[in-house]
Amino acid sequence: MADIFCKSGRYILNGLADEKPIEEILKGIPSGKIRKKQDLIRAALESDLNDINRMLIRDALELLDKVESKIEKLSHEILKKVQQKSQDLAIVMSIPGIGFVSASVILSEIGNYRDFQTPEQLAKWCGLNPGENESAGKKKKCGITKRGSKYIRIVLVQAAQTISNMKNTNLSRFFQRLAKKKERNVAIIAVARKLICLIYHLLINQELYQEDECRKRRSSQDNSCQVPSFQEEHLTDKVAAIVDAFYHLNDRNRKNALMRELGDISGIKVGQKRQSQGGG
Repeated sequence: MADIFCKSGRYILNGLADEKPIEEILKGIPSGKIRKKQDLIRAALESDLNDINRMLIRDALELLDKVESKIEKLSHEILKKVQQKSQDLAIVMSIPGIGFVSASVILSEIGNYRDFQTPEQLAKWCGLNPGENESAGKKKKCGITKRGSKYIRIVLVQAAQTISNMKNTNLSRFFQRLAKKKERNVAIIAVARKLICLIYHLLINQELYQEDECRKRRSSQDNSCQVPSFQEEHLTDKVAAIVDAFYHLNDRNRKNALMRELGDISGIKVGQKRQSQGGG
């Protein structure tokens, strides 16, 4: 069983905690695919559990239920915030290289972008402006300051990396010009800084991003754009993906430790690679 926290895995653990006979547990396993492997599961479950073992399994399952309940509440709160910012999300996502997750992180980290007077001020707040060292009265520029939120820098740099691999866009051409004269990493940071400045302009003016050619064709029209709205069911799926991703990033070690603990207590081997026929 690759995931001890799947529906069948939880059923087995609850059965062990409630002192159910092994045969009764095997018959009630929800997944027919896993039920076919009764011999393997029976062999894994043939270990004597004392009251302390059962208590630890029960406590671990209760803790997992509480964590999942908190994740669900968090998902609802994020969904509310996302719905309120759907127009800003669409604007940021109109830039090549920026998807839903990246746009959500950028907007959540920035907060009220109108608090910043200039795009340069926002770039400085993100820690993307060049730092300076002073020695013997002389100032020398060095790497970026890395002040502010590291999360927004990570997202912007990732977007810049994506843009660097694109072709025939204004931003990719900007990267290519810089990459001819500077190191790749320096050019990537410059694109990230350009991105946050561009995002600021678009949000302040409530405009979607357009390539220069598109702007020329629409020069006689109003620059403001109709921003598409997100359907709630699509937002729900996207929010769930965000929560799941951040949960696994931040709590992977704790979750793995919990899986190992449950495996040690119950005798079930967890976290192993699936065999050629697969697992549940």
